[in-house]
Formats: sequence, structure tokens, C-alpha cells
Amino acid sequence: DLKILPLLLLASHQTAAGKRQPERQPTEAIVFINSAFLTQTTLVQDINRQLAYSQQIRSRLTVTIVDIYPRGNYVLGPANYIKAGSGAWVGKYRPGEIPALICLKGGKMRAEKFTAAQEIRTCL
Repeated sequence: DLKILPLLLLASHQTAAGKRQPERQPTEAIVFINSAFLTQTTLVQDINRQLAYSQQIRSRLTVTIVDIYPRGNYVLGPANYIKAGSGAWVGKYRPGEIPALICLKGGKMRAEKFTAAQEIRTCL
């Protein structure tokens, strides 16, 4: 009789798990910059500041900074920071003008010119 109890608990857990809401795909903002330009490094610092001060943005949006300048300094902060030395990121997303913002939401991609840090909110 005790051997049946774990099976009953497992069955009830599986039934409850089957009623969960479907998971939403995460929303992502990919920002392409060239850190050789001070204005673009400042843009990244502004993005990191927004992420640091807004729990709502941080919880709803993953931000990745892709720096195409291989010798630039890393900019630390809440956003993921990647040096795109191989060109794979640029080849995959083809950002056009830099700085550029790529929004990935619900399996769809949208690209646009990017000039101000608060524009990452357009991805939400």
C-alpha cells in the first residue's frame, strides 16, 4: 500500500503541471555598437543605467550588446556584452547602420536605427 502512494503523488503532480500556462518566449534586444566611437560607448552606459534602475525592464527584456570593434574596452553592467570578432553576429542579424537595435519577440525579428537608450523599451 505504501508503494502506491508515491505513484499517486506523482500522478497528481503531473495533472497539476499539465494545467500550467504556456511559457512566453523571452523578449530580447540586441544592440550593435562600435566602441571606437565614444557616443556609442555612452549609449551602452545609458542602457546599463536603465537596466540597473528598472526592475520591470530587467525582468521582461534580455539585452545583449554586440561590439564590432575588436580593440575596444568592455563596458560592464547588467546587459550581456559580447565582442563580435568573428563576424558571426553581424552575419546572422545583418544590422545595417550601427548603432542598431534588433528586437526578437514572439519568434519575430525587427531591426531599426538606434540613437537613444530608452529605445530598448520599443522591444517590449
